[in-house]
Amino acid sequence: MRRLAAVVTASLAALVLAGCVVLPPAVAPVPSASDPAPVLAAGFPANMASHGVLQTDEGVASTSQAGPTPTPVAATDVGDRVHVVAYVDLLCPYCGLFFAANGRYLEDAVAAGDVALEIHPVSFLDGQSQGTQYSTRAANLVAAVASLHPEATPAVIRALFADQPGEQTTGHSDDELLAIAAEAGAQSEALTVAVTTIAFAPFVEASTDAATDTSLPGQTVPLTGTPTVIVDGQIVQDATDEATFEAAVEAARD
Repeated sequence: MRRLAAVVTASLAALVLAGCVVLPPAVAPVPSASDPAPVLAAGFPANMASHGVLQTDEGVASTSQAGPTPTPVAATDVGDRVHVVAYVDLLCPYCGLFFAANGRYLEDAVAAGDVALEIHPVSFLDGQSQGTQYSTRAANLVAAVASLHPEATPAVIRALFADQPGEQTTGHSDDELLAIAAEAGAQSEALTVAVTTIAFAPFVEASTDAATDTSLPGQTVPLTGTPTVIVDGQIVQDATDEATFEAAVEAARD
């Protein structure tokens, strides 16, 4: 972790020298794409205070910087929408099946104002990517985009699942992850730094630990596998089945 911090610090220094970033005072506001240094150095992203990314018909919710302990999404942020929470590993084939079966339905339901979708990327399967820690690197990309290009986060998540590598492969390289992000609308020098240094590895580790070590918000059990999908507080069994998942959402709307 010390080596990683040193790499991040050196990369941030390069950004500053290039004239892209002016370092703020020690106590900084929520970082933005134009002021990425504090959030990259801290290792915890903006707009993921719950450890997830919340998307509604109004866009990606803006929140304070995440910490080791999640702050559950406020009811006022969800409103009268059905709250769908999904814990996913971006290498998990069943998570890929969940999005293949339900992605378009969710996209339409969010756009219509019927669903508030909260995606939590975790790193269960780092050991299944031949030493490249793909689950952590992909979750790091999501955290980086949420911090620096929040409006592109839903498209990046969809793209990562649409082009999901298989288990027991090395997964996408950093350059390939950056290309996926760019195609989805997220591209900047700060994002390149965040991806190549795995700047949010501390967050990915902390958020995965928080989910697996203690009961999930509103639940009596911790996270034990992915995908874990919760609809208005109820865990949906067999959420990879399109009919089962849609029925759960429609029941919550009634």
